[in-house]
Amino acid sequence: MIWLLYALFAAFAAATVSLIQKFSLKEFDDYIVSWAVWFFSLPVIIIALFFVGVPKLDIFSFFLFFITAILELIEILINVKAIK
Repeated sequence: MIWLLYALFAAFAAATVSLIQKFSLKEFDDYIVSWAVWFFSLPVIIIALFFVGVPKLDIFSFFLFFITAILELIEILINVKAIK
């Protein structure tokens, strides 16, 4: 049943990010808002690393991380432009 709480929290967080992006676009540039999504998520990721630990990565993991980062960057830019 805990999965339901996780799902509700994830949906709330995603909706909140979109809402904050929408209001931020009135004052800031598209690229600044896109950068802020990455920048302000870093503290959450760093705190989570203390609980989960750093996984062991091989060269294929770094390749997938690189591809995912590029696709995520493109997605955020397109999403911010669509919201605007």
